[in-house]
Amino acid sequence: MLLVLISVPAIGLLFFQNRQVQTSISNYLTHKFSDEIEAGVSISSVKYSFFKRLYLYDFLIEDQYGDTLIYSEFTRIRIKNFKPGKLDIHFHSISCENVYFNIKVDNERLNNVKFFTDWLKSDLPPEERVVLKIDRIETINSHFSQTAALVKSPPYGVDFSDMDVYNVNVVIEDFVARMDSVYMNIVQTSGIEKSGFNMVDVAFGLTVGQQFMTFSDGEIITPASKASIPIVDFRFNDYMDFQEVFDSVDTYISSSNSFLAFSDLSYFFYQLEHMNGDIYLNGIVHGKFGDLFGEDIEISYMDSSKLDFDMNLRGMPSDDSLHMVFDIKQFRSDLHTLKTLTSYYDYAIFKDSIITEDIGTFNY
Repeated sequence: MLLVLISVPAIGLLFFQNRQVQTSISNYLTHKFSDEIEAGVSISSVKYSFFKRLYLYDFLIEDQYGDTLIYSEFTRIRIKNFKPGKLDIHFHSISCENVYFNIKVDNERLNNVKFFTDWLKSDLPPEERVVLKIDRIETINSHFSQTAALVKSPPYGVDFSDMDVYNVNVVIEDFVARMDSVYMNIVQTSGIEKSGFNMVDVAFGLTVGQQFMTFSDGEIITPASKASIPIVDFRFNDYMDFQEVFDSVDTYISSSNSFLAFSDLSYFFYQLEHMNGDIYLNGIVHGKFGDLFGEDIEISYMDSSKLDFDMNLRGMPSDDSLHMVFDIKQFRSDLHTLKTLTSYYDYAIFKDSIITEDIGTFNY
């Protein structure tokens, strides 16, 4: 009897390790999945071992145009529970090596992931949907790219029309997809964009629902900066609202004593490329991007300069409709600091001794 108990799983393991069996299983699964999402899916081989371990080689999902959407050279999966009939799928871990993730946005602002996310949407009532839990997700030595047809390339910095991030390493813990929401704790993200922007470590909690997306306890670390972002929250009626984010998405962003180098900020605001030094930033920004409010914003530069204000920005600078209102609560600086901040621009006013000779520290 003991021999039978031992031999049955052993024979089963040998069966699943047979190359012809693996090929047949992988072909069946990929063809079925491919038919479901109406896009190309392939796996070069699948291996299964004791202790519920599954190994996938050369896993590929194509987009609706036949281009690569997601590719993973090697994927390791540890299964804890796999009971779809009882609405319970639980993985100990999923580890992916040499992943390539390729996003494309067309002239109608539609990306090549939409067909896949549409397929993921379920018509089942929330209480009948499978609960998916993954204790740990890891990507190693990965690559992310994005091309966007309607985004204008800046003269300097990160180009969102042709973004390329390499050496991407991500660790996610406590992933849970339940009912209509998804939660995960992104404990580590690192990578280098081709412009030179270097993410040493990015971490935050993320909760996503049908009409909201919330990033919590965020921290972004680069070699020169450390941003502390307690909350980034987006509210909307449908994810398609992000195509018209200007007036369709409510935004709330807070910063708590973030230390930001101009050298990092200039990757996203090229106008700051030649500014010197770094700033501390506190405050809240909220509203729609077409009607944005800032409250209790404090910017400190060196030890001698501080700007404290509220603001309202309406319109967009791209079509010359931007209307700006600032309520300055406090402004403190001195001539030496302003010269240091703007030294590259060589403003003539700072060379005019008649104007500047009597200026020392000033407060407002």
